[in-house]
Amino acid sequence: MSGIMELDCQSSLNLLKVSPSVVSVVVSIGDKIIRCGSGTVIKIDHADNNNNSTIATILTSAYVIPDLEHSGAETKVLVYLSDAKKTTAKLVGRDVHYNLALIEITVNQTLQAANLQWLDDTVLIDECSHTEAMSSSKTMKVFPGETIITLCRRFHCGSRAVVSHGSYILNGRSYQKSYFNSQFLYFSKERPKFDCQELLYTTCKIAKDFIGGPVINCNMAVIGVTFYSRGYASFLPINVAIKWWEAIEFNRKLCHPSLGIAVGSLLLWNLESVRDLVYKFPEASKGLAVLKVVPSSGAQAAGIVEGDIIVKFDGKVLSSSLEFFEAIWERAGSAVELVIVKVNCDSPLHVNLHIEDVPVEKFNSWPVDEAPETTRQGPLTNFF
Repeated sequence: MSGIMELDCQSSLNLLKVSPSVVSVVVSIGDKIIRCGSGTVIKIDHADNNNNSTIATILTSAYVIPDLEHSGAETKVLVYLSDAKKTTAKLVGRDVHYNLALIEITVNQTLQAANLQWLDDTVLIDECSHTEAMSSSKTMKVFPGETIITLCRRFHCGSRAVVSHGSYILNGRSYQKSYFNSQFLYFSKERPKFDCQELLYTTCKIAKDFIGGPVINCNMAVIGVTFYSRGYASFLPINVAIKWWEAIEFNRKLCHPSLGIAVGSLLLWNLESVRDLVYKFPEASKGLAVLKVVPSSGAQAAGIVEGDIIVKFDGKVLSSSLEFFEAIWERAGSAVELVIVKVNCDSPLHVNLHIEDVPVEKFNSWPVDEAPETTRQGPLTNFF
């Protein structure tokens, strides 16, 4: 495993235990490789007709897996395992909105499924202690500055696993290191090209063969799926991927519920405006800021604008953007009530909105920079 010398001894040993669940995914047309990336084994089953066969479900990125229905009969999807063995995969599901894909392989050997852990991305403006914030959550609490690890597997280097590590950062309007309320908060330096509101961001420097691979926390649990932007790793939280996976597995259909707004921590908005609203409405300190309103949406028609603070969602206080996503997913197709506070209003507003499926023309865009498909040198001298 390359790059592992940059981590402490215990983390290195733990990563060696995690890496067997990481695979290389290669797509070719004839003899020409058109895409390569990584994936994570998330489920293991035994084939009904052969007890010696193992069926593995692998989570990766839709960028890695093209539209196989329209790419021709010569298109093949190969998966390289940790022991360098390769096998052909079949497509189970693909979604260009969340940039996710599921593939399956059947092999006559024992495989390892990754440990998946849900995230809590709550960062409150009145949190006075990082330790308190982490200990109050049943799921993994991710806080700006925490160590994030990305993994990939490179089929062309003897199926070697490669690691890059960095920190979790906020994708805010300030784009800098900011000191607030006795905390150092880390913001991204430049705006990424992706418009998926559920994405989280890191300082992990990667190549494109990391795309679709796992993002791992210090407990060596998979917390997300890696995407590539300008040489750095952003990731879709595993919360979103699991909801999407469940919809395919149990409902056999894709789901893209939305209220037409993007939300996030109050720290991602103008702090002076936030302080004014919190002073006026103390309950707003645990709310979520409206960061974006989709044009021509029901939210825009209801008068919701950027900078509003959502205090309650159907009577419940939501302080996490991922919790907000999960609440919308669970109420897909229903009407919900939002309690919102505004700078120019003297009392909270009650707004009723219908959760609708995102139309195809408004799907997220996922441009990938022009860069080599993979970095082919030896140890990760250009990674950190």
